[in-house]
Amino acid sequence: MSAIADTRDVKTLVAEAFSRAAASYDDLACVQKTSGLHLLDRASGLQPIRILDIGCGSGWMCRHLMERFPHATLWVLDLAPGMVGHVRDHVAGLGGLVQADMEALPFRDSTFDLLYSNFAMQWLDAPERFFADAYRLLVPGGTLCCSTLLPGTLRELGEAWAGADGRTHVNRFLPAERVLQAARDVGFRVLHRQETSIVHYADVFALIHALKGIGANTLTAAPRPAGGLAGRRALQAMQAVYERYREPQGLPATYEVLYCTLTRPAT
Repeated sequence: MSAIADTRDVKTLVAEAFSRAAASYDDLACVQKTSGLHLLDRASGLQPIRILDIGCGSGWMCRHLMERFPHATLWVLDLAPGMVGHVRDHVAGLGGLVQADMEALPFRDSTFDLLYSNFAMQWLDAPERFFADAYRLLVPGGTLCCSTLLPGTLRELGEAWAGADGRTHVNRFLPAERVLQAARDVGFRVLHRQETSIVHYADVFALIHALKGIGANTLTAAPRPAGGLAGRRALQAMQAVYERYREPQGLPATYEVLYCTLTRPAT
């Protein structure tokens, strides 16, 4: 979430970035793993027979979903072909594996009892289309468990860049009420909670390496940064500003996470 998109379609860039990160994702995605397990806990008490993991990434959570629901059939979907290939090579026992856009889910109405989507919705410009499609895919009484990032995520990085060159270089995230209202508008019953998670890094370059290593280094809308000497100077200036945030554990990176349990009414 800290590099600059070029003139190609943003979804293409996001898919390419996550494809490149398939092999390194599991080693670096600490916040994503923690979020994924917390989100799975929100499905406690459910007994789904058909599950779809939307934005499955490397497939790390697939194993946990299958362990939690051993009698269910798990389908998985991701936009990035590299992630889909990685899951195909490393996760056995899936009901199906699909490369597709989460805003155009290629399934029939009332196909799944549980939809699960961890750390994928923040790449959408607007959640309305996804929620409408998710509602369509669920059986009456079915549940969508999803998480996304909120404003304030990576605020230290954004403020450090703003202090260096006047631009944040961090994606904008939709506020919680916008996301929740979009879910209500399509008919979901909504339960939610917000949490703050802070990860510490040895230095700025460790943070940038982690973002790149999980594929989260594409900005959805931003101008191209200066290159060459000017770019290096801007990076050095950003690093100097970020050092002001240093804590005994290292440089903090804040993630503001929204967890949602959305239920399609049974009648």
